[in-house]
Amino acid sequence: SDTANDESGGPPTDKPRGAELAAFKARLGGIRTEEAPALVRQRSRDFHWYSPLRKRAWEAVTSQLIVSPADEKELHQVLSAAAEAGMAVSPRGGGTGIAGASLPLAGGITLDLSGLNKVLAVQPGRVVAEAGAVIGDIDRAARPQSQELRIHPSTHATASIGGFIAGGTGGIGDVTVPAIVSSNRAHCSVVSAGPTSAGS
Repeated sequence: SDTANDESGGPPTDKPRGAELAAFKARLGGIRTEEAPALVRQRSRDFHWYSPLRKRAWEAVTSQLIVSPADEKELHQVLSAAAEAGMAVSPRGGGTGIAGASLPLAGGITLDLSGLNKVLAVQPGRVVAEAGAVIGDIDRAARPQSQELRIHPSTHATASIGGFIAGGTGGIGDVTVPAIVSSNRAHCSVVSAGPTSAGS
């Protein structure tokens, strides 16, 4: 995957040509994609433009295709196809980050995880949710059991739990409660990218 870890615009990378992109899409079957330039550009952004330096450095950054798996099976299929095609992958949740961590500096595809948005279980003191589940939705799912999330970010209505954990983000409540990436996270299932995608 591609990670925006500096403000230089990243290393130059050959972007997939039309035939390569078409071959990659053929591997996806019926998985939802989007390649209209305006929409792809929009979904390739986050709030990195809060920084004038980042905005200037990354103004032209965009992926070539948005791929939106609807479940974990489709996610495995996308990552396997990307590995076989040598395609750069940039995961994206709610796109609320300000550091540019989801920007596709190497082009390739933006992996839209908003479709993996289910709250799978609410148990005493814990919740099980997919990476694209929105923080506000998780909080609402917990309320009938007289529970709530310990941390309440300003972006709770749009931020996904996967991006929130991956970005090490905080919010209201994290002065007295340890960060969500430490004591508040009990377990994560990680899907690796390879010719045969696997989860652990």
